[in-house]
Amino acid sequence: MKLSHLNARSLQPKLCEFRDIVHNSQYDIVGVTETWFVDGMGSDDVSVQGFRLYRSDRLGRGGGVCVYVREYLRCELVDLEVETESPVEYLWLKVHLSGYTIIVGFLYRPPDKKKRPSKLSPFIDDMNKMLSLVSPMGSYLFCLGDVNVDLLTGRGPVVDCFFSFGLDQIISEPTRITSRGGSLVDPIFVSCPSTMIKSSGVVNVDHISDHSLTFVEVKLLREKKVSRLIKYRDFSNFDNDVFLEDLQNKRWIEFLYESNIDNKVEIFNSFLLSVFNKHAPVVTRRVSRPKAPWITDFIRHLMGERDRALNRFKNFRSDDMWKEYKNLRNKVLFEIHLGRAYLENYLTQK
Repeated sequence: MKLSHLNARSLQPKLCEFRDIVHNSQYDIVGVTETWFVDGMGSDDVSVQGFRLYRSDRLGRGGGVCVYVREYLRCELVDLEVETESPVEYLWLKVHLSGYTIIVGFLYRPPDKKKRPSKLSPFIDDMNKMLSLVSPMGSYLFCLGDVNVDLLTGRGPVVDCFFSFGLDQIISEPTRITSRGGSLVDPIFVSCPSTMIKSSGVVNVDHISDHSLTFVEVKLLREKKVSRLIKYRDFSNFDNDVFLEDLQNKRWIEFLYESNIDNKVEIFNSFLLSVFNKHAPVVTRRVSRPKAPWITDFIRHLMGERDRALNRFKNFRSDDMWKEYKNLRNKVLFEIHLGRAYLENYLTQK
């Protein structure tokens, strides 16, 4: 799967050149920011053969985001119910391919001409909200766009925000060059392992835009599902009070008057197991989804706490609840990264 993004600064006048680039480079999904589409401009007027078009036009001059997706890809638009605090424009898609569900997002953050740090904070808050919603939706997450923040310096609020959700920024060279120098304002954030990235980089398209086109090609190998049978006790209908009552009704007089210790153990186990088998029977299930070995019981507990905190925030929309959720989310991600790194290091040394 090959993804790309371009800030076009008005796409329609450059449509012929854009179509040539898309077809010659064999991109599967192409996002465009600053489309500058206007009222009355139909999708047929800006179509690309063999691609479906999703668009989010700005009401007024400039801006706008659109995405071209190859027709053979099974894809749907993700409708996020997010009240944004910044003027960020976006489109999120859910793509089903090779047994995976892939979330792909394209963003455009309009520039703050005075470069005030305070203006970046609402954008970071908006991205936290969006990423908290889309991250659980798929196997992998990719986000491309123009954030109008120079990321050549490395870490910063934008990179840290995405990193807290397990996404790395993979573009390492300027994507816009002016007389004053180069800047990396068109990042690509990915959640997949580096071993899945076949290639990535920037392409000079100065006949279309003063921004370079960015791209990433990902190898999505179909997961081989190996099923196995597992046995476990089903506690879904377990009632603690009824369980204790049935256990109490056993003929414990036999246990008390039995003098042989081996027989005592056998009677005790028999009573206990018979009640357990009634209230929490052993069931056999076939499972095919491989378990992530680094997900420990402690991490599963943290995930439960995180999900409950998110539900509380969705119900009451409290700032304190949002902070609680973010702290738990970051803790879960830290533990997952730590567990994966430990396992990879252990396997490398074997």
